[in-house]
Amino acid sequence: MNIQIYKDPLEKTLKNKIKKIKFALSIKRYLFNFFNFYKHFIKILNLIKINKLCRFGIINSFYYDLSAFKYYLTKNVEYYLVTSKDPQISKAIVSNNNDRKKQIQRIENFKKICMKKNHKITNIIDVGASIGNVIIPAINRKIFERGIAYEPVKENFKLLKINTILNNLQDYIEINQCAIGEKDNLIVEIEISKYDIGDHRIRYGEYKGLFNEQLRQIDKVKSNTLDTLLKNVQMDTFAIWLNNQGSEAHAISGAKKILKKYGNPLFLEFSPYYIKNSNSFKLLKNTLIEVGYKNVFNCDNENKIGEVEEEFFDEEYVKLGEKGNYTNYIIT
Repeated sequence: MNIQIYKDPLEKTLKNKIKKIKFALSIKRYLFNFFNFYKHFIKILNLIKINKLCRFGIINSFYYDLSAFKYYLTKNVEYYLVTSKDPQISKAIVSNNNDRKKQIQRIENFKKICMKKNHKITNIIDVGASIGNVIIPAINRKIFERGIAYEPVKENFKLLKINTILNNLQDYIEINQCAIGEKDNLIVEIEISKYDIGDHRIRYGEYKGLFNEQLRQIDKVKSNTLDTLLKNVQMDTFAIWLNNQGSEAHAISGAKKILKKYGNPLFLEFSPYYIKNSNSFKLLKNTLIEVGYKNVFNCDNENKIGEVEEEFFDEEYVKLGEKGNYTNYIIT
């Protein structure tokens, strides 16, 4: 007689142990996904709720932590999602400090000087747009009617896109993720600043910087010229805002065809330290003179302060020095 030994189906064989482990892991994964989704779902609900409070003027800003990044949704006149990793632009927007108020005034002064030169100028191009701290108020406050923004850094570009949508300006601002330079279809290296989202820069060569820039993380991005990117745009209505950390000369050089034809007014940051690191001082002077610009204005009071001549920029360079000081000009 063959006697078969009965085996309990729940007996702790290796096979059953593996099945139990798989089942336990699947349950754990399901619960983790559910609670993770629930956690973020609640945060999104709170974001919407607090955004409504912002819109009704009940609160001006709130703290929001998402995926280990700290963000603030803030409202003064415009709505902005800003990051706590940035004690410069983001802090100025949240606190609406004097630097922020000066920047808004400079946008208004830029438009006034543009109108003195050419009443057709109603639109603005923002090169190095960061998170929209210039182009969004420029359009939202109806200083300019429409705008085109260029921002190469991925995280800045995401915030720029979000902030454009938060202010319902997606039909008025065209945003593009790329660097602006002297030649087309180049891959350039961008130094990523950990502490200032407005201080990411194109690296033009090895150097030892005053702020340890040589230790910064490097990202590679695509660069094109304004002449190529704007060849189908009716440019006689545009002014150009340039604040791209030492790459201003390269951006202007890559826009010579447009600038010679239309003479678009420029808002220009001038920093000898950045200019030295990009080796672009001669290029900047020669290009501005070649294009045919004549006048330099103080962006804080609209007063004319000089002519577009080598001597003017040489004197300004020496006055500011190469230790990080900078100023801004409006050039027509």
